[in-house]
Amino acid sequence: MLKHLKRVFIQFHPSDAKATAARELLALVGNDKARKSNSDCVVDYKVVETVQVPRSFVELQFADNEQHKLFTADLKVADIVKLIEQKATEMELRGVMRDVNYDPYSNQGSKAKAAAAGAAGGKG
Repeated sequence: MLKHLKRVFIQFHPSDAKATAARELLALVGNDKARKSNSDCVVDYKVVETVQVPRSFVELQFADNEQHKLFTADLKVADIVKLIEQKATEMELRGVMRDVNYDPYSNQGSKAKAAAAGAAGGKG
């Protein structure tokens, strides 16, 4: 789960009923199996015990330095895990494209399509 993450920060108030996703995520990323998936990922948390209950949130920093701050009141832990998995898939796909020197945003991508169409007897 932590493979593509640099940092996870979780903040919640212990008595906040809307902090369930934050607490559950902490349990997921704080266990030995998750830590072994990326020992370089920093997992940190803050339990805020003030009179005024602050909004619980999760900050994710991915290996490509993209950052997401998610307020967890209306989220389930599965929503956060899905976002992490989607970003991981995107990063892996970009790595594969880089390995084969394919950039879909350059003219090279258009040239490759035209060459493939030409080889198949079609027009590019």
